[in-house]
Amino acid sequence: MYLERWGIENVFKRAKGKFNLEKIRVLNYQKFVNIISLIQFAINACTITFLAIQQITNPIISGVLFCYKKFIHKKSLYTNLDSFITFLQHSLKPLVHRPKKSKIHQFTLFSHRQLEKLGSF
Repeated sequence: MYLERWGIENVFKRAKGKFNLEKIRVLNYQKFVNIISLIQFAINACTITFLAIQQITNPIISGVLFCYKKFIHKKSLYTNLDSFITFLQHSLKPLVHRPKKSKIHQFTLFSHRQLEKLGSF
């Protein structure tokens, strides 16, 4: 029993140290009410912000799911195990791979024909 309580106290001690709660002193009832009000205000502000972000992103997520459901009806899942990846390949623009330009212009020992026979490393 004591070890459980000691573990819980250590968790609280770490949390206090991490958020600098040791420096906060509540000496009377009014200060206690004020700090509880401040904590409640912070929680409400975070909740309202989260709900606003969720309302903005919800139509986007619903649209992607709707397109995916339409795609599943077109493609059968038993032949296409990675249907979501195929869906993304069909719906997104293909990536254009640009060859890297070498910064060092060094002469090769072999001809281009010989290098093609050797293959790329």
